[in-house]
Amino acid sequence: MASVLRSGQIITLDEVVNVATGSTIRLMGRLHNIDFASNAAELANGGQQLLLDLSTISHEVLKEGSLYQVIGELHRADHRTESNAQAVFLAARVVRNVDGLDQALYDQALKLRRTFMESMPVG
Repeated sequence: MASVLRSGQIITLDEVVNVATGSTIRLMGRLHNIDFASNAAELANGGQQLLLDLSTISHEVLKEGSLYQVIGELHRADHRTESNAQAVFLAARVVRNVDGLDQALYDQALKLRRTFMESMPVG
């Protein structure tokens, strides 16, 4: 039986610390420090950063400094950060360029969506 891919919980980079390992998430940020040799890059937004594993992504679609929406699974790395916290990374499976997107309007729409979803009955 084929496995089902999840669409990803929409979060912001500062909310990553509250997400369980293995969760599928969708977030947005600017791509920096792309290293094609190691299939890695950093996604940054609002002063927060997250390491990306880009091993399943075509390098032709990636542009340093561009705004991207990324869907993937969150994993814990084997090493620790400078503050001795366990490092996390996102194994990206979908990377979409969203240059030109109004980030303030996106954030406002995300807040409205969350308010609406909280008002929906569960089940």
